[in-house]
Amino acid sequence: MNDELPDKTAVTEKPRVLIYCQHVLGMGHLIRSMAIARSLKNCTVVFVNGGESISDIDIPSWVTIVNLPPITSDSEFQGLNIHSEDTTLEQVQRARKNMLLELVGHFRPDVVIIELFPFGRKRFAFELLPLLAHIRLSTSSTQVVCSLRDILVTKPDQVRHEDWVVSLMNRYFDLLLIHSDPTFQTLDETFSRCRDLRCEVQYTGFVTQDSDVSADVQALDGQLASDGGPSILASIGGGRVGYELLDSSIRASVLLIRSVPHRMLLFTGPYMPEHQYAQLRHLAAQYSHIDVRRFTSSFESLMHQAALSISMAGYNTCMNLLNTGARALVWPFTGHKNDEQTIRARKLEQLGLLTVLQPTDLSPEHLAEKIAVSLDGSSVHTGHSINTNGGRETALVIERLASQAHGRALNERAASTSALIHQPAPWLTELKHFLDAKETEGRDLHLFLRDDDVDDDDDSLKHLLDLALARSVPMNLEIIPGRLTPTCTAILKNALRADHALLSLDQHGWMHSNHEVKGRKCEFGSSRSFT
Repeated sequence: MNDELPDKTAVTEKPRVLIYCQHVLGMGHLIRSMAIARSLKNCTVVFVNGGESISDIDIPSWVTIVNLPPITSDSEFQGLNIHSEDTTLEQVQRARKNMLLELVGHFRPDVVIIELFPFGRKRFAFELLPLLAHIRLSTSSTQVVCSLRDILVTKPDQVRHEDWVVSLMNRYFDLLLIHSDPTFQTLDETFSRCRDLRCEVQYTGFVTQDSDVSADVQALDGQLASDGGPSILASIGGGRVGYELLDSSIRASVLLIRSVPHRMLLFTGPYMPEHQYAQLRHLAAQYSHIDVRRFTSSFESLMHQAALSISMAGYNTCMNLLNTGARALVWPFTGHKNDEQTIRARKLEQLGLLTVLQPTDLSPEHLAEKIAVSLDGSSVHTGHSINTNGGRETALVIERLASQAHGRALNERAASTSALIHQPAPWLTELKHFLDAKETEGRDLHLFLRDDDVDDDDDSLKHLLDLALARSVPMNLEIIPGRLTPTCTAILKNALRADHALLSLDQHGWMHSNHEVKGRKCEFGSSRSFT
């Protein structure tokens, strides 16, 4: 754990909020979640970052950062990558799960905000399902919230995926916050099972970043000075994808510089591979009107000064465009058949707020034409009515929820302290004596949980599964296939996805029915023929 955590023994401090964010490719999820953390000024916030860290992000005093061992992915989301040659992915996953469980036990959050999951990040069920199970077992006061952007990515197995989402949302979550304006984009446009969600659902408006003019902006102001002509700001978010957009932007700028004098400032993002960054720096170094940088925490303030923005169409960049009113050319990311940015960009283009670039527009010649048209002033938009107060509205909801949960938590702690004076049940006393004796003998005991008749998703089975996941206790389940319900199948799949090695499934007959005329009950005994 990276910073000193708040004292768990304090009982009069501000409400506690834990935010979990896992970014695997870009940094949009991280930027949006951090904007939410900044808005929670009346809470003590622990921010859990599961991706690569960004050192230049401004962290407010009420937020403590915990960086898990980072896990990332590639542009096609085909696998998970770690950044250590000394450990395996499985070891990193186990370490992350244990860190999360330890963190929740120490911090005792009143509200846990999980970004995107279970609508996405299914591959992180190995740590999130044990976390959710632990919360449900440990306390009734902690509220669990899913934080969701405006548009979801369509899955190849969309029906099965939505079954999974509904199952987990209805089991573990108390609230779904959708960071969108429903007059612009509703969840049911990319998720068909909204009516099956039993938790409360609220739209917050779009979450945007605070736009503060800082020393960083002043230092970069020379690159955007008006005496060099209009300024162009080009960017690609985190930098793992979009290299070709920046390369083409530089080449288009060179073609255009004599007919349309201007200055260009490019941000590659902190995650662009070093060799690509070096190539862009080398290309730009030949021209005094172009500068290439990695990252700035004052991006929106710079956009305010720019005459034109060239970018992809991620959530945060589009919110920067709405806040600043900058003219914009956007090239949506479409890797792995991802249409999220295309949907957002097309809707904004229909409102006259930006121009969407086609693949053919990425040639330097075509892009230079697009830039020239955008800079002539005819493409300035007149404003919008989209709700971009999502940070403030999210804070109001979370702070109210956290305050209520905090009061319940104090009552729970008082009640649990009072309960210590009561005698435990006889069977528990006997079990404790037995375990103490074995410990004295130096014996190791291997325990496992068992359910002998599994066919439906009853509360006892759910409780056992939560125990197995939260405590890493092996579990054996005897399945009755002929009576197995779809909902029971779903929760078993959820548990197996979290930790397939933890559960063993055996077949227990077919219908668990007695077919013997007399004597001992049996489903497949002598009274039944093979036909």
